[in-house]
Amino acid sequence: MSVKEHEAALRSYDEALSRLYGSSVSTLVEPGGDVPALADVDAALVEDALLESERVGDTAAKLLRDDDPSVREMGEAQLAALAATDFAVAVDLAAQDEEVQASAKLALPQARGQVAFVLDADLREGTPVDGASARRVRALAEGDDNTPAALIKTVDAAFDTVRDEVEEVIKAGAKGMAEAGLDAALGAAASGVFAKLPDNAKRALRWAMGWIRKGVEKLMKLLGKEALEAIRKWLGEHGIDAVLDWAYETKDLKAECAERVQGASPDKDFAAAGEAIQKVVGKHGSQKKVILEAFKWVGRAHKVLTVLWPPQAPLIAGAAYGVGVGYGIVSGGDYVDWRRFEDVKVLDRVAGIRKTLDTALA
Repeated sequence: MSVKEHEAALRSYDEALSRLYGSSVSTLVEPGGDVPALADVDAALVEDALLESERVGDTAAKLLRDDDPSVREMGEAQLAALAATDFAVAVDLAAQDEEVQASAKLALPQARGQVAFVLDADLREGTPVDGASARRVRALAEGDDNTPAALIKTVDAAFDTVRDEVEEVIKAGAKGMAEAGLDAALGAAASGVFAKLPDNAKRALRWAMGWIRKGVEKLMKLLGKEALEAIRKWLGEHGIDAVLDWAYETKDLKAECAERVQGASPDKDFAAAGEAIQKVVGKHGSQKKVILEAFKWVGRAHKVLTVLWPPQAPLIAGAAYGVGVGYGIVSGGDYVDWRRFEDVKVLDRVAGIRKTLDTALA
């Protein structure tokens, strides 16, 4: 039921955006050619699309509790992708104000095009595999022979790749949070960043803030307030540079997995196990791409908010980045099957590296 409900909500969301933009979403994201500027915006269409954004966020969140692990994976990926499109819509609507220097191209078609591989995918097939991430594991492992030694190298490379990808997310988010300050941004995200709009707020600002809120809400559905508070504490205690080594304990996880491989029956298909682990990392690579796409449009939203609402712009953008960083850390933890589930009490949604290895060698 949750799959069909979400598919219907996603269609309604796309249809509402099509009405708002005066062209179907599929047409907007076709490659090539200039996209006409959004003009003569109808306030009723903005509100209608915003309601559909809320609805599709709610149905995507239900996927996170589905019995099918492939559906749970896609619930995560789709929430992050939808956050990216919400932030892009905010940029387009803010650009309707005469003080904002509009881009030559609309934001939504660009964002929607980059996350189409997730939003247009079959929910039951799980998160699409990013080939670049999977190939990186294979390259670091220096081959995929059907031997225990080759599998251990693959496992080590998988842990390293996920960690490096999460570090990429952290660095991108930290850069975005720099103006507000790391702790202030995370605190604002945890407590609710959005100050009451001024009574004389321009229409474009009201519209933009509505869509930014929806984007942040989607990211918070992925993470939760309790987990965000834990991440804030960890970053405060260990710092950005050291938090992953502490949280993931990859050295210990590698040793544990190596022992598991060495103790396996020699007739096991070690090459197949390595391929399965590469696929896991490829799925994490897709998650990383979607989060970084969301960050791209948070950055653009920050720029327009600097024009429309200068006092609050750094904190609002910082909060969005902070939630994304927090999700990146715990999602990466889920993909390596870390031991800190009890600390954050969320995110045991995917079969990560350790679980995949255990299944392959059972």
